[in-house]
Amino acid sequence: MSQDSLMVINNFESNLIAASTDSLKSEVFKKISGWWYRQKEYALAGYYAEKVAEIEKVDYAWAIAGTTFSVGAKSDNESTRKYCIEKSKKAFENAISLSPNNIAHKVNLALCFADNPPTDNPMKGIQMLLELSKEYPDENIVQITLARLAVKTGQYEKAINRLLKILEKTPDDANANCLLAEIYSNQGDNDKAMAYQKKCK
Repeated sequence: MSQDSLMVINNFESNLIAASTDSLKSEVFKKISGWWYRQKEYALAGYYAEKVAEIEKVDYAWAIAGTTFSVGAKSDNESTRKYCIEKSKKAFENAISLSPNNIAHKVNLALCFADNPPTDNPMKGIQMLLELSKEYPDENIVQITLARLAVKTGQYEKAINRLLKILEKTPDDANANCLLAEIYSNQGDNDKAMAYQKKCK
């Protein structure tokens, strides 16, 4: 570790010692998390984001921790990857417990399983998303997530059909338009790609 990094860490430690309330500690933890994130040390960034969530006890703080850990779940280091996967799931579960009607938290939890399938139930994440699709048929976030997963597995027609259904109801949905533009571009259909790209903002 460089001398500059050690100075930054020592400074954070001094700020934590000086923080006289949980609110002040939370602000320091946020800065520490952000610093580790910029160093691409996502497990450490998630650890301090979790500290923030434990203090603030609000769903969006847990969601930030979950999202941070989910980046770490892509690590090449097996132990780091496993740690981040489990921490990400737990963080989104905590977010859901605090805000059970927030669909984004449920989608993110399902993605944890879809991106890191359990060996005993490899389809669990997809099944969770399909259940959400039935429960919230009009929520674009669920359909777009399923479309993205379809693209990842080469099921382009299935993805296109989902996205076109979204655009029937909400023609200006930027996410749907952007993903369609990307699909058609990859397929070499430049005319359709350009048409959807115009609404991709």
